[in-house]
Amino acid sequence: MMRRACWMLPVICWACVAWGAAPAPPVPAPTPATAMKDLERNAALGEALTRRQGSPDELQLVQKLADRGLQAARALVAMRPDSAEAQYLLGSWLIYGYRVVESESVSFDANGGEHREKTQEVAQGLADSPAEGLKALESAHALAPQNGRYFVDYGAALYDCDRPEEAMSVLKKVWLGTADLTLPDKLRTALLMSDMLADQGEVSEAREWVYRGLSLDPKLLPVAPRLRRLDRLQTEALTAPPPENVPSVEEEVAPTEEVAPEESEETTEEAPGVDATAPEVPEESNQD
Repeated sequence: MMRRACWMLPVICWACVAWGAAPAPPVPAPTPATAMKDLERNAALGEALTRRQGSPDELQLVQKLADRGLQAARALVAMRPDSAEAQYLLGSWLIYGYRVVESESVSFDANGGEHREKTQEVAQGLADSPAEGLKALESAHALAPQNGRYFVDYGAALYDCDRPEEAMSVLKKVWLGTADLTLPDKLRTALLMSDMLADQGEVSEAREWVYRGLSLDPKLLPVAPRLRRLDRLQTEALTAPPPENVPSVEEEVAPTEEVAPEESEETTEEAPGVDATAPEVPEESNQD
């Protein structure tokens, strides 16, 4: 019995080692559906945490979703670089995904002592520059030009990245082009155009684009807040005081002081009887 126990002991140890060294189950390959679902969760939570302080667990979840989603989007592009959907996911994650950043606040006490405190908060955009994300969204449109949503989102991303002239050009092409647009995407295009024109002070044109959106479906609610905003902007423009460097009416019509013309040396008349060119006559010397 003792010999059997001694013989079984190495077998049990070997089994334990083999079980511990068993390979982990393979990680499932990323899919566009899972990457998009992670993006929706990340964006919803990230936007909420821009209005309040997030808990450590919430901040950890935001960063976990960002890391996993961006890695999945890059893997999908690597597998199929000619996939419009993969390029669209990569651009969306890079521009609209939220990540956790660390900031430092400085305060001073009553004795003048300096105190530094590091805090964590969320920030939109997973890259320091939006260039890569915009390029990916542009590629998605180029690969699937009939997909109206890709084109609208590319124009919206240009607008969100402070490139209004390019955004205006893209959205006009969306409105006038032949890409397939759903009714919500068509309305979104009109309202984006209205917002951009309002930012530039073109209130009347901005109002026209709201009415174009309203003509698509009068029951759609996002129109009302924009009309109220345009009314406010128009009222502010009409009641705003003139700039300080603009002259007043009295200054514009005030008479100017007449200044006598200066006499020119060429027009000055010489005294009569004097020859300006005559040689000087020497004075006679007194003789004793």
